[in-house]
Amino acid sequence: MNPRILITREEDRADRWAELLITEGMEIVALPMTRYELLNPQPKRLQWDQYSWIAFTSSKAVHLFFEWCKLNRYQVPDDMPLAAISKSTAKEIEAHGYTVSLTGAKKTGKELAFQLVREMDNDRSKKVLFPAGVKTLGEFEAVLSQRRVRVEKLCLYRNEPRPATEIREEWANIGVYDVVVFAAPSAVEVWAEVVDEPWCKPCVAIGITTGRALETAGCYAPVVCEDIDSAALLKATTLALDMVWEERSSSNQ
Repeated sequence: MNPRILITREEDRADRWAELLITEGMEIVALPMTRYELLNPQPKRLQWDQYSWIAFTSSKAVHLFFEWCKLNRYQVPDDMPLAAISKSTAKEIEAHGYTVSLTGAKKTGKELAFQLVREMDNDRSKKVLFPAGVKTLGEFEAVLSQRRVRVEKLCLYRNEPRPATEIREEWANIGVYDVVVFAAPSAVEVWAEVVDEPWCKPCVAIGITTGRALETAGCYAPVVCEDIDSAALLKATTLALDMVWEERSSSNQ
């Protein structure tokens, strides 16, 4: 019987992962914990020369930012410095035809903020534009604000928990699964509240922040996938499955 992997992300954003894992002989079950609502913020006309950097802490924010620019007929200058929290986020920027000037060394918003502060040196005359979700964790903004760097957050989407009754109804039809994959702290929070015995199976966290959220919620030793790319996800999922096989082997002895 093929191993079953439960992915808690929105189905339209999990297709790429599902295709990869299926080719490796795994069966995929999707049970999204949240749904996101696209926003179309309408700030005053953007003046690109007032920003020293545009910083991204997720691939989703990159994709939605360039879609928003297209919708509102904004053209990001070719020489605008762009910062990415990780290599996978940088790849998303490059896919839109832009060069990444700074990639986070430790894949956390806090560290990316420290790197930006060093890059800006003592120049605080301009702002950092920060496209993100409404509920994106604030450590990136907090570090910059503490260093007197002005941040303008551009809220492009809102993540909301799906109704618990809706999730439980789908959960009842899921059946057996071996590993659970989480891509955001918000999904961890909903899972912990809605699902009975939430940490009875090995968990894979996409990103360090999601890993921390799992540990805080009570998950013991989640497998953390630091980059949101296919190879890293496959490796992390395989490690989690190894934990399943070891546990079954021990119980059969």
